[in-house]
Amino acid sequence: MRNKIFSAISVSILAVFFLNGCVNLVSNDPGGKNPILEKASETSLVYAGEVKSSLTNWNWFFQKSSEERRELLEQKALAEAVRLYGNKAVIKPEIVEGRWNPASLLMLLGVAGFVEDAEITASVWLPAPEISPEPKQAAKTGIRYVVVPAAEYTSSAEFTTVEYKPRETLIEELKASFATGEITEEALKKQLSRLPASGMLFITYGRTELTNAISRWFEFTLLQDGETIFNKRGTEDMPYVYGHDKLWWNDKSYKVNNEWIGSLDLKIEDRFQDKIYKFKIIREEYVITDSE
Repeated sequence: MRNKIFSAISVSILAVFFLNGCVNLVSNDPGGKNPILEKASETSLVYAGEVKSSLTNWNWFFQKSSEERRELLEQKALAEAVRLYGNKAVIKPEIVEGRWNPASLLMLLGVAGFVEDAEITASVWLPAPEISPEPKQAAKTGIRYVVVPAAEYTSSAEFTTVEYKPRETLIEELKASFATGEITEEALKKQLSRLPASGMLFITYGRTELTNAISRWFEFTLLQDGETIFNKRGTEDMPYVYGHDKLWWNDKSYKVNNEWIGSLDLKIEDRFQDKIYKFKIIREEYVITDSE
C-alpha cells in the first residue's frame, strides 16, 4: 500500500517538473504577428492608460497553442480597454505571463492536457484627437490708386508725373491741416464743400525752357472706357519755381466727379514739343498687412 502511495506521489512530482519544463506557457514573446499591435502601428495613437486581465486556460488534450491562448488573453484585455476607454481603444501588451496551475495534475493523470493561469498587463492607446485648424480670419483689404507709369522722362531729364487722390484722402489731408493750425475751421468747411465726388488728379512737370513750362502748351484729356470725362487746356500761367535740377516746374490739378471703378486713361499732349504722354490710373484692392 505504501508503495502505491509513494508511486502516485512520485508520478505527481514528476508531472510538475514535466509541465514546468515541457509545457509551452504564454509569455511576452508573441511567437508571431499580433493583429492588435499591427493596428496600433498603423494609427497615430496617444497613450490613455493601462488595463490588466487574467484567464485560466483548461487546455484539454493540448489543443490550443501558446499563440492561440495568448490571443484569447489579449482579446479579453482589449474588451476591458474598450469598456473603460471606448470603442476606438487599442492595446499594446507590456507584460504577458503564464503560470502552471496545480489543477493540471488532475488532467495529467488522465494524460488530458494542463491548466494555465495567464495574466496580461497592457497599455491602452487611443487615436490622437484631430486638431481642427483655426479658422482663417478674413484678410483686411483696402483700396489704392496706382498710376502707370508714375512718371515720364525725356533725354534732357524733363519730367511729367501724375498722382490721383480719392475724396477720402483729400478729406483726411484737410482735417490734418486744420489739426495743425494751417487752416481755420471756416476754411476747412469751405474747402470740404468744394471737394469733388470722386477725387482729384495732380499733374506736375518740369521743362528746360520757361516758355514750354507754361500750361497753355498742354492739353489734358481723361477717359473712362474710351469715353471722355473731361478735356482741359492749360492757361497763361507762369511756372512757379526754377528748381535745382535747372528745370522750370509747373503743376495742374483737376477734379474728377465721375464715380468709377477699374481704370482711367489720362492723355497729356505737349504741343510745344509735339509729344503725347499717356498714363493709366488704376483702382485696385489690396491686402492690408500688419505693417500698414
